[in-house]
Amino acid sequence: MPKSKKKDIPSYQNRSVIDSLVAQSGFKDELNQYSKTIQAPIDDLKHKTKAIFKEMTAHYSPLCFSITRTIFPFLYKPIFESFEVSGHIQDFVDNPHTAILLPSHRSHIDYLFLSYILDHYDIAPPHIAAGINLSFFPMGPIFRKHGAFFIRRKIGGNILYLLCLKAYLRWLVHYPVSIELFIEGGRSRDGKLRAPQTGILQLILDALDQEKAHAYKIRPVSISYDFTPDVFAYAHEEYGFSKKKENAFSLLRTFMKIEKYHRVYFHFLEPISIQQWVEENGTQKDSIRKLSQHVMHQIQENTVVTANQIIACSVITVPGTVFEDDLYQTCLQVRNYLINQNVLLSDEAKEFEKTYPELLRRLCKKGWFIRQPGYRYNITAQMKVVLNYYKYSILHYFVPVLLSIIDESEKALIKDILAYEFPTLSPKFLKTPPSIQSDATIQTIAKSILVPYARVLQALHKESLDKIIHSLSIDPEKEIQEEQQSTKKLTYQKIKHAFDFLSQKNEEERKKLSHIFEKYAVSDLLDGSIQDL
Repeated sequence: MPKSKKKDIPSYQNRSVIDSLVAQSGFKDELNQYSKTIQAPIDDLKHKTKAIFKEMTAHYSPLCFSITRTIFPFLYKPIFESFEVSGHIQDFVDNPHTAILLPSHRSHIDYLFLSYILDHYDIAPPHIAAGINLSFFPMGPIFRKHGAFFIRRKIGGNILYLLCLKAYLRWLVHYPVSIELFIEGGRSRDGKLRAPQTGILQLILDALDQEKAHAYKIRPVSISYDFTPDVFAYAHEEYGFSKKKENAFSLLRTFMKIEKYHRVYFHFLEPISIQQWVEENGTQKDSIRKLSQHVMHQIQENTVVTANQIIACSVITVPGTVFEDDLYQTCLQVRNYLINQNVLLSDEAKEFEKTYPELLRRLCKKGWFIRQPGYRYNITAQMKVVLNYYKYSILHYFVPVLLSIIDESEKALIKDILAYEFPTLSPKFLKTPPSIQSDATIQTIAKSILVPYARVLQALHKESLDKIIHSLSIDPEKEIQEEQQSTKKLTYQKIKHAFDFLSQKNEEERKKLSHIFEKYAVSDLLDGSIQDL
């Protein structure tokens, strides 16, 4: 791999950083003003600020990176086959400017891998904005030494905390160091990109003066996995269970579970000049929101699609029992559609004709399918939720097909559903290219976006939410082979999501939607001709 000519690993003592933060002239002025405003002794506020800085700041350690560089391959290689890096990485190598890295967020181990990739290319790993929930012992101190700084989830009206955070961000950008920020605010639970959270990015850009803005570039990065390590935890939440609090054991289970996750894909997108963006758009909230949305749209349009995602998307079109050849033919149709849309594909997806037998064997070993005599496959209820995660991670590519089969007069309501269903949706997918072609299989996948809304709408006029959940929700303890687990079943989260949307619509709008669902045979998909959640 090509290497950067220069890697300046930051080196500092955390105690001296805290002392310099407290001594910042701008921060001292702000603290004095705040002391007068709330009529609190300045010494008490200084004591509190040191405690906040101690909770917040990173302890970036070149020694720790040196140790990690040596031992990390022994940890990941039994679990991950390889890291696939593509896109504008060469530009980063040739011009290792200080960067604000904005990656998509699939797993807790995203930041470990991304830092390792950058270090491998001789690019200094970034300081990473992390949630305070990850500061638990003993992992918190380890994360700090690898550049993590911890931010409280809710700052609210805590002015003193906000002053400290602004001061620390000013120190970081003037050191200067690269900063990594997961702009979605958390991991994607259902495969879809989350809406961007702009608060911390706004503070970072506010901390940049004109000189530093020239030195920094925003570098979006899309991350995808053949198998996402956290997916079973997400499935647990899909059933309506609460998110489990992170601790050392849960993180170690994620990383050290002895199974193959195969490849991880890092696609570096074209960098964005902060100076140029600020000159053209300013730094107001609307401008930062526009910038955040632009980054998320670029990531959504340029994420590598894997063979597993294609299989997960194809399974929903196969009626009843899954036969090996039927699934193969459907996967080829989906793969070819994605190629025609210029979607980035993994090597396994590109060479699907060669890799299909090995993919099926792997998926059976993973528990996605249970092989039966006669080249038939069954799917358990739990695995259907997992398949759904991978399906939804690429379902946005089929939005243009859905809009292409909907009459113009009906598109407004469908676009309402799409805006609600996809927290991030690039305007590119709301356009229907004149050249777009789709067969019945691709149209079925596209219409599956509407299925949860159609199912809940059927029951909405006569049932309460609790009754709808009871009648439509999957029982995770039972298998799909049982009569109870029909293809009409949904997860708790899917029911609640569709119910909340439909509850906002008046009776006339619901009637129009019901007519649309019937007109475009979404009702046919409710009769068992689709393996959808």
